[in-house]
Amino acid sequence: MNRIAAAGTILALVAAIFFFTVVASNPFPTSQLASQSNVHPFVSTGSGSNIGKEDSQFMWTNLGTALAGSALVIFAAAAGCLAILRIEEKGETE
Repeated sequence: MNRIAAAGTILALVAAIFFFTVVASNPFPTSQLASQSNVHPFVSTGSGSNIGKEDSQFMWTNLGTALAGSALVIFAAAAGCLAILRIEEKGETE
């Protein structure tokens, strides 16, 4: 393995560890609701409910996790495309 491949592997591992650390430190809020013994709907949908406000609050509360996940996916896709499209020099073996 050459130095560039080793650096890429180390960078990918550091990024994955960082992402999973961020996700583990911010638990998904519905997991607390699912562990309760009595079952309640997550959001009240009856007349007079404020589902739009609650949905918006949920989305903005978890925006950091969504952005971190999106950045990781885009970075991984870009790295994969560069790895596929790279030009191999003569005499280079795998």
